[in-house]
Amino acid sequence: DEKYNEMAIQERSEFGYVNILDPATVPSRPVGTRFRVNLLLGFLVGLPLGVGIVFVWAFLFVRVRTPEDLKRHGFFPLSSISLMDREIKKIKQENKFRAATSSLDLHLVAYYRPMGPIAESYRHLRTNLQIRLPETQTQCVVVTSTISGEGKTTTACNLAISLAQAGKKVLLVNADMRRPSIHHVFALQNEKGLASLLAGTANFEEVLQREVLENLDILDSGEAPGNPSELLGSKEMKEVIGLMKKKYDFVLFDAPPVLAVPDTTVLATETDGVIIVASAG
Repeated sequence: DEKYNEMAIQERSEFGYVNILDPATVPSRPVGTRFRVNLLLGFLVGLPLGVGIVFVWAFLFVRVRTPEDLKRHGFFPLSSISLMDREIKKIKQENKFRAATSSLDLHLVAYYRPMGPIAESYRHLRTNLQIRLPETQTQCVVVTSTISGEGKTTTACNLAISLAQAGKKVLLVNADMRRPSIHHVFALQNEKGLASLLAGTANFEEVLQREVLENLDILDSGEAPGNPSELLGSKEMKEVIGLMKKKYDFVLFDAPPVLAVPDTTVLATETDGVIIVASAG
């Protein structure tokens, strides 16, 4: 048995007989890579794919990142305002006593730090706005945004201060009756205001808050009514705007976001222009 197994293993380990029919030869030159065919295929496939990606990116990703993005969509950028975190830190460091004793919000950089870079941006906004507006005795402007949280109230307040610093007699009106915030910024009472005036429960002198800052008066919103759109589009609102124009050089309306409610669209028809605050991104 052992001998049989050894012979079986030896038989399996031996190679069979091989007949060479055609011996291998060494090629005299490199094998071709089909360069032209591959280049043509890459062009035909890659070009449409790249163009398609560009078109998809252009149509789907429409966020505003720079002022040039606004220009491409037909808007005229008036100014670019930087984020205020660093400026507020500087206000706390350089104006410790003023910041500690004042009840005004620290986002009023045009008041706390009038020579700072962000205050300069608001002066740039002021200048471009005056150039773009029609040359009337009083200029009424609505300040709004597309959605909440883009900085429209901060912009309206600082622009009003910047205009007042230029010697203009300015009225800042809180026309956002649904979510008013100007009274928080300037630490004011908001018991009576524009809503009371339009409803006929108070007159203009009763609701006006005079000389909050030099050359700056404020008309707050008052208690929220149930029909702000109807009030802003009423005959009484037109009469109030006419009264404002007689008393002031510049009237700024802080209005609600345009995509949320129709109030701003109604109000804008009675004014000289609209500033839309667009947050980057």
